[in-house]
Amino acid sequence: MSLQIRLFLWFLVLSSIFPAFLLADMPDNQYYLDKGNLYVKSGKEQTAIMYYKEAVERNPYNVQARNNLGELYAKSNMIDEAMEQFDKVLEVQPNYVSALANKSYLYLQKHMYDQAVLYAKKAIYIDPDCGPAHFNLGTAYLALNRFTDSVSELKMAIRSYKDAAPVYEKLGDVYQAQSRDEEAIAYYRQALDVDSLDATARDKLGESYLTLGDEKKAVEQFKYASDIAPNNIDAQYRLAEHYEDIREWEKAERVYLIILSMKPEEGKAHRQIALIYERNERYGLALYHWKKYSEINPKDQEAIQHIQAIRKPLLSKKQIDQLAAEKKMKDSAAQETPTVAAPMVGNSTNTSATNPGDAASAPALPAENDSVAPAAQQSSVAAPMDNANSNALSASSAPVASAPAAVPMDNGNSSVPPLPSESSAPVAAPMDNGNSNIQPLSSAAPASVPAAVAPVNNGNSNQPAVSSPASSDASAGLVPVGDMPTPTPSQGNVPTLPN
Repeated sequence: MSLQIRLFLWFLVLSSIFPAFLLADMPDNQYYLDKGNLYVKSGKEQTAIMYYKEAVERNPYNVQARNNLGELYAKSNMIDEAMEQFDKVLEVQPNYVSALANKSYLYLQKHMYDQAVLYAKKAIYIDPDCGPAHFNLGTAYLALNRFTDSVSELKMAIRSYKDAAPVYEKLGDVYQAQSRDEEAIAYYRQALDVDSLDATARDKLGESYLTLGDEKKAVEQFKYASDIAPNNIDAQYRLAEHYEDIREWEKAERVYLIILSMKPEEGKAHRQIALIYERNERYGLALYHWKKYSEINPKDQEAIQHIQAIRKPLLSKKQIDQLAAEKKMKDSAAQETPTVAAPMVGNSTNTSATNPGDAASAPALPAENDSVAPAAQQSSVAAPMDNANSNALSASSAPVASAPAAVPMDNGNSSVPPLPSESSAPVAAPMDNGNSNIQPLSSAAPASVPAAVAPVNNGNSNQPAVSSPASSDASAGLVPVGDMPTPTPSQGNVPTLPN
């Protein structure tokens, strides 16, 4: 044998031995699986996930590593990732009982109870003593209100979980759902015998005591639950609500503050403590918590009303007027346009209006003995008043829709002639408050022309007559009101009124 052949053979031998030495020092996938299990027992689940992932990468068919990895995902509420791992396990081993039971648990979390029942039954069919499968099946039956089947499956689960507090607690839930509180209390107590630090079981035990009317024991359990698990918000709420029921406002306030210290965005706690502060007239703190609650629930009208009610006494007059104006604008926008009220004329003693235009723009209330002539659905313009001894010229005005004619008012010793009227535009009669001669109104304008306003004389002066549309029916005109004195020679020739 030549030297070259010998060297080649030695090379083959050494090349086969050398990698074996290297691989002997490198850990296999079982090593990573064991390390992951060790970290799970010590409570370091995130580190365990890293080792399980490494084991799966080294051996994709390691069903135990995949199943353990899926369980940790499920505990971390990573439902989809956990479901993926369990599906891959069942692809390799379709009868892997633990994966079937775990899939049943995931379907419970998704509230897909029919699927949960299906996979739990598959696991029980393969292994009748599979405790997790019985527990999941009993939980699914409870959600479906199949209480008898639920009790049966949970009692089967106790055989595998003799010291499992969750099983006893779940049995208590079944009896509590049927309003059988005494039996529920018995199972909750068994759960606490197994695990005295189970805050959830204590909280439920307190609820059962409260249902039976044993308030003292209920409060005792609520306090224990909140002390054992201060981060258990549900237990804190139950304790706070109980204090509110017995009107222990300070204790309820303290519990709600504990809840807010754990979870500042808890809207319910902000709302309840704001109500307590309002009851105690601590409006500053109440306003703060109502604002916080309104930020979390911006559409809650109750919070907006409370905020406005608290802030109103603290606002300035200008701000209050501004809020009132905004409210008035909103109210008026929602209503229809109001109709124009008919002006009414009566005896008035107000002498503060010195501008004749002001008197014409403001309608007066009718006097007790005055009467108003019917209007033919058309308008006339009230006559301006003359408070000085002067001659006032007539003013033209356009007709206004849907306003009745004004009634002439006589506050002095004078006689007023009847006014001719027309159905299209009746004209207000002049009003004389002094000793003066008023000429009869002439009718020359057509029906389409706006009626002129007759001036009112409050002094001793002669005024020119005001033109008025002609009327064929004397009864359609306005009737003068008030006591009409008999004309005297000093008053001049005043036309007599028609009967």
